[in-house]
Amino acid sequence: MQKGDYLLTKDGKRAYQIVGRFDRDIVLAIASEDSDEVLIYGAAELEGLISDGHFRKLHNTGIKVNDVGGMKHE
Repeated sequence: MQKGDYLLTKDGKRAYQIVGRFDRDIVLAIASEDSDEVLIYGAAELEGLISDGHFRKLHNTGIKVNDVGGMKHE
């Protein structure tokens, strides 16, 4: 995982972008322009959440996530 990658919640209703690091932790920001919510996880903790299915990786498709409910093409 690297900065700029997207993760979707299990239900697909929220998308988070990896925006950087805080010390050794990974910082995720919700991909909605009107939200200032962030999540901070340790690398092992985030990998565990992905393997448990809480998050799933969003593969680069050339589509930009505009907000929680909508997408637009770049």
